[in-house]
Amino acid sequence: MAPEPGSRAGARPRGDPEPEQLPRQIDEISHANKALEGIIRYGQETGEFRADLDAQLAATVFYGALEEVLTGWVMGQLPDSDEDVARAEQVVTALICDGLTTRG
Repeated sequence: MAPEPGSRAGARPRGDPEPEQLPRQIDEISHANKALEGIIRYGQETGEFRADLDAQLAATVFYGALEEVLTGWVMGQLPDSDEDVARAEQVVTALICDGLTTRG
């Protein structure tokens, strides 16, 4: 099925890297994931984070959550005032660090 006239289906979004930029961006993402993984491992070693969680996977989930919030702002799907940005920082951190369950 062909995309409707005027749609952006199949078009490269403005933020997509050019092919020659891809290796650099992969390195940057890898560096960010490794930094998050190090923070999580440190928290596990000090007893602040659960030791039963895979630090690499947790770092990837955290990075993915941040990436999706950024995408929401770029695509105009999330409000992006200063207050909204501060709230998003708090929500992502709470969801990742505290989890979704209520602690009794």
